[in-house]
Amino acid sequence: MVGAGTRPALPQNGYLDGLHRLGFNLVQIWPVMETMPNPLTPSDKANLDKIRRVIDGAHNDFNMKVWICLCPNVAAIDEYAGRVPFEKRHIYQEIL
Repeated sequence: MVGAGTRPALPQNGYLDGLHRLGFNLVQIWPVMETMPNPLTPSDKANLDKIRRVIDGAHNDFNMKVWICLCPNVAAIDEYAGRVPFEKRHIYQEIL
């Protein structure tokens, strides 16, 4: 069964399964790492782990290639980015 295994189920598996059934063998992911401060917050680490599991699932369950998209013109200001959890951080948020 596609998607079955020892890893926890991810909502993205439905999307990857759909792409795979349509004949796609490549997916591009933008993990928005540009907004992550140094050092990483717990929510940033959790998001990177989730992305890792999605990529592993694409490789292992669907034999898909994964391209990672990065934006070289965006960088986090650590002191501000570290105040907001990843889920609520906006890539284009203005800091005044």
